[in-house]
Amino acid sequence: MAKRVKGPALLVRVLTEVGAGRIWEVYLVDKKLIVEGETEGKSIRINPARHVVDTLIHETLHRLEPGWAESTVRRKTSWLLKHCFSDEMIEQLYVEYQRIAKRVKKRAPTD
Repeated sequence: MAKRVKGPALLVRVLTEVGAGRIWEVYLVDKKLIVEGETEGKSIRINPARHVVDTLIHETLHRLEPGWAESTVRRKTSWLLKHCFSDEMIEQLYVEYQRIAKRVKKRAPTD
């Protein structure tokens, strides 16, 4: 039986492991669904497309329908992703997002 690790100790372990690296950003597709991430040995592969497209649709709905409640926007976003977007469309929208998104450069802190 594995020893239970409490919250703060587990957080330290997770952050230490993230700091170890071996993390790759890659578009992952299974035959039936978009994969959000996977681990193989000591390597972690993360698919940013699903979350970025989800957030992009969510925020676009806010812009289109500013009077909608947050719960409505969440529900509509989920429905659109589930019923209207294929894996290929999600990948294409992610690529288009990367092309058009403006990057904000980090500024050095001022004293």
